[in-house]
Amino acid sequence: MDDYKRKIKQHNLRDTQPRRSVFMALVNSDTPLSIRELTEKCSQVNRTTIYRALEKLAKIGLVQIVPIGWKQKYAVASSIAPEKYFVHCSHCGRDMPVESPELRHAVEGISKQTNFTINVCAFTLSGTCENCK
Repeated sequence: MDDYKRKIKQHNLRDTQPRRSVFMALVNSDTPLSIRELTEKCSQVNRTTIYRALEKLAKIGLVQIVPIGWKQKYAVASSIAPEKYFVHCSHCGRDMPVESPELRHAVEGISKQTNFTINVCAFTLSGTCENCK
């Protein structure tokens, strides 16, 4: 929450209840959330405001967009929370977090190789889950 407050202040944004609600919904989720899921979790915030909050939060580096096929979901940025990777079932739509030291090591290697500071790493593997096989 300290990173949230610091980034909001650093970018001269107001800490509004809708922004905080959207951010906390993402913080409290183990998987990326769609707009539909965010509207359910933040029922007191209208859909347009959720879109605007996500846009601002992504712009200042608090939220990352997680592309899943032609859709997108949202998660707390890797610069704020520990790096998370996900597997997505293209049949039932289920997302599952994956711990992968190898993937984390590969991202670190790419960072060193390219001399880039990687702020956001949106990585999702799509396939078929155990229940849909």
